[in-house]
Amino acid sequence: MVIPGFKGMPVYDVIASVYMNRLAKEMPLQACPTIKFAMKDFTITRIYEKYLSNPSPYNTYRKKGLPPGPICTPLPATIDIILNAPNTNFLYFVAKSDFSGMHHFSPTYEEHNRYAIEYQKALDIYMAKKNKKP
Repeated sequence: MVIPGFKGMPVYDVIASVYMNRLAKEMPLQACPTIKFAMKDFTITRIYEKYLSNPSPYNTYRKKGLPPGPICTPLPATIDIILNAPNTNFLYFVAKSDFSGMHHFSPTYEEHNRYAIEYQKALDIYMAKKNKKP
């Protein structure tokens, strides 16, 4: 979902376009914040496969369309961003593996998957180093 407060704020409009494109194609939104909401845990930093089976109606990995209600109170600026989302062909996005807070946007699952694997590998390395520190 388009939620204020994450790094890379200038891409809100492009993220909104991804969700609008997914809705238009009747694809699941697959929005990570809805999983956190469904799990009642916004401290989750990584969405694992085991979380995706949660039966909550807010789980946008299992349910197509919008969740039954908001997962936060949107700011007026956020609503404006969504209403004015640009036309793009993007259907996917993933954080960049340099942890800059920016994202890769992709029109195909194949392209997205390449970036997702790159990010997952970088995150695994980061977490391994973090867990080795005393």
